[in-house]
Amino acid sequence: MATSPSDPGNRFDIAPQLAQEPIVPAAYRAAIAELQEFVSADGANLIVRTATERSLELDLDLAGVECIDCVLPADILAEIVNDRLHERLGPDVQIQLYDSRATMLQDPQEEN
Repeated sequence: MATSPSDPGNRFDIAPQLAQEPIVPAAYRAAIAELQEFVSADGANLIVRTATERSLELDLDLAGVECIDCVLPADILAEIVNDRLHERLGPDVQIQLYDSRATMLQDPQEEN
């Protein structure tokens, strides 16, 4: 896991294609950790792609998954991720989950 030099408690994986590690706002850490625990039960991993005070982008890493059919379908997982993050972070935070099984799954609130 990557750690920000300015915040040793900022321990979340980042997308390997990114040149610079994102700083994860403190308010997001517990919410991401809760979801990480949820997806890791199937061997998946959440990777922070970008994080700002108004948005959060996550990659779903399936490299450690032994049974891909055991992981919740992409649309259902995206809904759970969005719901839980909005409960913790508020409805104004835009959330995007990138899942290799589907195209980018955007925050359903953006469609309204």
